[in-house]
Amino acid sequence: MIDRKLPAYITDNDSLNTLCESLHQVPVIGVDTEFIRTRTFFPKLGLIQVSLDNGVYLIDPLTIDQWQPWIDVLASPEIVKIFHACSEDLEVLYHCFGVMPVNVFDTQIAAAFLGYDFSMGYQRLVKTCFDQDIPKESSRTDWLKRPLTDEQLSYAKQDVEFLIPLYLQMQPALTAKFEMDVMAEELQVIQDNVERDDFSEAYQKFGLTWQLDGYQLARLQALAAFREDLMRKLDRPRKHIATNDALLALAKKGQWQVASLYKMEGFSIGLNKTRFDQWLTLLNQDYKPLEPLKRPRKPGSRFRKVKRQLTMLANKHQIAEPLLLKKSWLKVLDQQIMKRPDAPEIEGWRQPFYTKAMALGLNDPTDSS
Repeated sequence: MIDRKLPAYITDNDSLNTLCESLHQVPVIGVDTEFIRTRTFFPKLGLIQVSLDNGVYLIDPLTIDQWQPWIDVLASPEIVKIFHACSEDLEVLYHCFGVMPVNVFDTQIAAAFLGYDFSMGYQRLVKTCFDQDIPKESSRTDWLKRPLTDEQLSYAKQDVEFLIPLYLQMQPALTAKFEMDVMAEELQVIQDNVERDDFSEAYQKFGLTWQLDGYQLARLQALAAFREDLMRKLDRPRKHIATNDALLALAKKGQWQVASLYKMEGFSIGLNKTRFDQWLTLLNQDYKPLEPLKRPRKPGSRFRKVKRQLTMLANKHQIAEPLLLKKSWLKVLDQQIMKRPDAPEIEGWRQPFYTKAMALGLNDPTDSS
């Protein structure tokens, strides 16, 4: 049990240590973070909220410098950490404390598996499940400014106080509905994205890359990977270094000069000479051409029929349609339908749904493709 003398607003190392000792005695906790991310790539942590059965504790990261007790809580497999829409929370916690929280449960993901709307907000989910209204007014305030207002503190508490009740309602329903740990599978994708340090595929997220030849595509690959690494080193947003349009324009021709870089719209001129030299080296070196990308084609009728079957299965099993029909998996589905030899397998909890949809859709007697 939590020490009754422990303040609800944790601002010193000793209080944090006492709180964390108590957290190791409970099976589940709710966790949320408040942060600022306007002029930096990495979020700046402003507050940590922790909920238990008997109350909410707010941890001030601006006044504490001994974090090992909290790191041990995050790393403990014995404590379930309940988040809502956890991707940015995991990112800020991983960046600040160097540890990826384990044994995580995300109420937004759970809601999608249980037939609620995809990417359902915390306020609307609480209203739907418990008919309780939570204000949103303080969500975009400055969480780094001190002192925090009473309104901010009240908002921060409400943002976690329903996480445990949501978990107690959703976790048994999720276990009854699926035979495998679907939550862990979806969370692994989020965690992999947070921990990613290989940016060689970053160029594939650009639009219009099919317009580039193999040399231009190889140049774009190097430029995009360099930007991803640079913005982390400098802690600056992508657009403060170079926009996607700027990188595409740079990739389309070689032999750039400093003067022409300064004139490039969307390319930062605030970088020092060393950075400019690095950009010029990337732009002007010889590349082994990549295989040019093919222009995206419209999916054929066979793909549309299988996709329609997936939609019907999502509705039948009360799973949010965008969760089952994620773009990355639909791409794999299209490759399989086209019988591409390099098409990956569809695995995990989606596999039986896709197998059934393909059996129904590809055997449709009206298929003329």
